Amino acid sequence: GSMLGRFAQFLGGLTETDLFALLVGYCGAQRGGCLGQSELVLPDRNGEPHLFGFETFFNSHEALTLGLWLRPHAGRVAVADFY
Repeated sequence: GSMLGRFAQFLGGLTETDLFALLVGYCGAQRGGCLGQSELVLPDRNGEPHLFGFETFFNSHEALTLGLWLRPHAGRVAVADFY
């Protein structure tokens, strides 16, 4: 399957719309280059929190986002509920 498909399988109930809303939350209004970056805690399909790093870049045609799984998130944190 696609990377987005595997990402969606891992995260379970997170939709593309949910993810887009999170990305827009850290992006600025620049005309090009890096629009922003952030580390986000997202729940897996079992509700366990994981830390992901995201960076969005605008090439003057499209906004491109790289998302990387960094590690399980140990500790108490409010994790967004997407179900």
